Amino acid sequence: MERGLEEEGRIARQLDRGERDTRWSPDTLYFTSLGELRQVLTDRRLELLRLIHKEQPGSIKALATLAGRDLKNVNAEVHLLARLGFLDLAEETAGPQRRGRKPPRVPYAAVSVEITL
Repeated sequence: MERGLEEEGRIARQLDRGERDTRWSPDTLYFTSLGELRQVLTDRRLELLRLIHKEQPGSIKALATLAGRDLKNVNAEVHLLARLGFLDLAEETAGPQRRGRKPPRVPYAAVSVEITL
């Protein structure tokens, strides 16, 4: 048990310093506690991920409409989720009406959580 706690503490210190272990997958996120995970993956953010995956809205504005939420808040949450790698925002350049639009896309069918005991 102590060895696991020591390892967890070492990993947490590395993450705090912005370091990544070469054994870690580039598309894997690490959280130091379940509380930290729940701060990032709130129920409202999970709802956005599910809506994006299912409905594939053409823009963040369309997503806000689908979710029945304020555009400013949805925009901030979408950009946070994109920075963390939960979704992609690829700017469209085809056609004058679509240029600059960033339709959100979730490239995964599921998110898995692994807890080491």
